[in-house]
Amino acid sequence: MSGTERTPAFSGRYPFSLEMQVRGFDCDGRGLLRAGCALRYLQEAAGGHLESLGLGYQRLFEEGVFFVLTGQAFRVLRPPHRGERLTAATGPIAPAGGVRMFRETVLIGEDGALCAESQSAWALLDVATGRPLRPSRFGHRLPLLGGEWKPFADPAHLRIPEPQQPCGEREVRASDLDVNRHMNNAVYADLALDCFPDELLGSGGVGELRICYRRQARLGEHIALRRDRQGAWFLAGGSVDGQPCFSAEFSLIPLATDADRC
Repeated sequence: MSGTERTPAFSGRYPFSLEMQVRGFDCDGRGLLRAGCALRYLQEAAGGHLESLGLGYQRLFEEGVFFVLTGQAFRVLRPPHRGERLTAATGPIAPAGGVRMFRETVLIGEDGALCAESQSAWALLDVATGRPLRPSRFGHRLPLLGGEWKPFADPAHLRIPEPQQPCGEREVRASDLDVNRHMNNAVYADLALDCFPDELLGSGGVGELRICYRRQARLGEHIALRRDRQGAWFLAGGSVDGQPCFSAEFSLIPLATDADRC
């Protein structure tokens, strides 16, 4: 992945963008970018935006605050393929009251077309107490998303049915952790898909994925997993010591493979 910053593009809508290349080890057996890795690319852009403004994790930690993702809606229009060059572009939304902060992030293919987009909701937490803070406590002005924000799903008010069928558990490992010392948000996408056997998912890929992050999962904790299906939607969720940890739902779309593109 290249960290080369690009000049803001797309009619000035996004104040920050990065060039990336889809790596082979981020792809599935069909040579297409996995959903969890797509979320990592989006996360790289969001974090890169703050870093470019001198507001990276360490700076915010010194100010006594840090961000956590509370909800995310992600959809794929055309899955990126192995070796494809992408532009990840992002911008925060103007505050509109409440305790959540919002951001839109997209992946643009080398053909200039939209591949995937994410609408995300974030909370600002106090380093000492872990409690939510008002956005005004952030104390920094950010360049905002240009134009009107029309999210395809409200990431702060996702209503995901609770799955009921137990399907094992997952221990939080060191390789799951991020700089906040909890399971990284993109890992939950992998957990959700891994709740279902490959033969059930068939030849489809993720078309839309919605995740609610309800509790931080830390090293050594065990997430009890559940799954279900309602029509075209696959449901997954997990809890730690009886406390809800995350809930997710995703739908599938038919996919082309490397062979289909040859």
